[in-house]
Amino acid sequence: PAQDDLVEEQNERLAQELAGKVSRLKNLAFEIEHETKDQNNFLNGMVDDFDSSHSLLGKSMGRVKNILTMGSSNRKTMCYVGFLIFAFFILVYYTSSLFSRN
Repeated sequence: PAQDDLVEEQNERLAQELAGKVSRLKNLAFEIEHETKDQNNFLNGMVDDFDSSHSLLGKSMGRVKNILTMGSSNRKTMCYVGFLIFAFFILVYYTSSLFSRN
């Protein structure tokens, strides 16, 4: 009888420990599910942003092509576009060199 009570207490204690571990695993699974849904929503938003950026860049390139194909009447405009592109690359180079120093 005393041996049975000891075994019963040990079984009860182990069952409670197991229930606690299962509860922690369940909470962890819910947290993983929540994080996964958040990450999927974030990625879907990025896809939409990239699509809108792609169409904006496509339209801009179309305008640049139109300016370049108009001939000699727009040489001044072509010079401005060339200068702006050059200045943009200089700015990118300068900012990237600042960040690479740190």
